[in-house]
Order: sequence, then structure tokens, then C-alpha cells
Amino acid sequence: MEVLVVDDEPLIRWAIAETLGHAGHDILEAASGQEALAHLAAGTTPDVILLDFRLPDSNDFALLEAVRRAAPARPIILMTAYRTPAM
Repeated sequence: MEVLVVDDEPLIRWAIAETLGHAGHDILEAASGQEALAHLAAGTTPDVILLDFRLPDSNDFALLEAVRRAAPARPIILMTAYRTPAM
């Protein structure tokens, strides 16, 4: 399975990539919403997308909607390190 991990924190991306990679999954990484959208625009078709809810270039549902349009058939799992989704 190919997983696109979108998170601005390098250590979080690394930890997820290491864990899923050791489980046999192929990992793509993006440090921003724009980088994630660029992967998808380039034809990347991950099986699942792990998407940080709060990124420096997008901290609302606009990025989720853009990713959904770019990859309509892909499951998206929103992640956050915050207790509440408040902006």
C-alpha cells in the first residue's frame, strides 16, 4: 500500500514513515499542503492520505476539500496534535 504522509513536523513524518515502512508500505512525504497537492497533480495515486489538519500554508478545511478534489477516491485520515480542532 502507498501512503502519502502530509505533516509540517519532520519528526512526525519520519516516525509515521518509519513505522509504516517497516510494515511494508511505500511512503510519500509532503511537508505542506501545497507539496501534497503537487504530488497529487503529478499523478501520484496513494492508497491512503494521512493529512495534518494544521499546516503553515493551510489550517482549515480548504486543504481537505482541495485534496478531496485531487484524489476523490482516496481515503483521507485527518491528524492533529491539538486537543480540539479550534483554529
